[in-house]
Amino acid sequence: MFSSPVATHLLLALALGIVPATTTPPPSPAPGSVQPLKLIVRIRATNRCAKIAAHSNGAIDAALRADQTLTNTISALRTVDLDSNGLTRTHGLHRLEDLGSAIAHAVRRGSQEISALRALAAKETDPVKKQQLLDFVNALGGAIYRQQQIGRDLDGFVAGRYAKSLYHVSEDEEKMNIFTQHRRTFTPMQGSGILTIDSAPDRLGNDPVTMPYVNPTDTQAAHMAANYYFQRQVNVSNDEATAAHAILAVAGGC
Repeated sequence: MFSSPVATHLLLALALGIVPATTTPPPSPAPGSVQPLKLIVRIRATNRCAKIAAHSNGAIDAALRADQTLTNTISALRTVDLDSNGLTRTHGLHRLEDLGSAIAHAVRRGSQEISALRALAAKETDPVKKQQLLDFVNALGGAIYRQQQIGRDLDGFVAGRYAKSLYHVSEDEEKMNIFTQHRRTFTPMQGSGILTIDSAPDRLGNDPVTMPYVNPTDTQAAHMAANYYFQRQVNVSNDEATAAHAILAVAGGC
């Protein structure tokens, strides 16, 4: 998983400091897998800490599920075939559509947990504890928001490919548009979240990784999307690392 070390730090902080006495230990891992979390100590927590633990775990779990789905999405974009024939194109688009739905589901659940944590922070009377909780919420909420944006861009990419399947121009019209406008009639980047061919250099520069093709095919556009989403995952990971540090202070207050 893209940020599994962060996952361990986040969950371990909760286990060490704010796990309520009634918490059920996590299920045993599958044979040969690595145990990501071990409950080292249990303490009798206050109602406040129990609520923070429950909602924090929910938000963390949602963020990590979205991380894993984004990793799967990038792999799918790098291997999908959208050009050979209609069957592989349809299968590939359906797969990407399912991944987009999974990201949206995880993000929606994570956002609900973040809202619940913000409500708890609003009721906190101790200014230090209030700020500690907000620091954690803002960091993890930022990661979830970034995941949401990537998911929406993926939805746009898929929608653009479906729309292109219904849009056809003659070869002569296509050549004329490329000659006069320096782009395809319906650019593979349009609605994809990677930007159009014309505007991409303003944001991404002449990066051969994110912009390796001129007038790319849909399969090549998918490869470009994979590279772009991968780069954006770095910011998600940074937010999660900040959250991992912030939750230690929250745990210390319980």
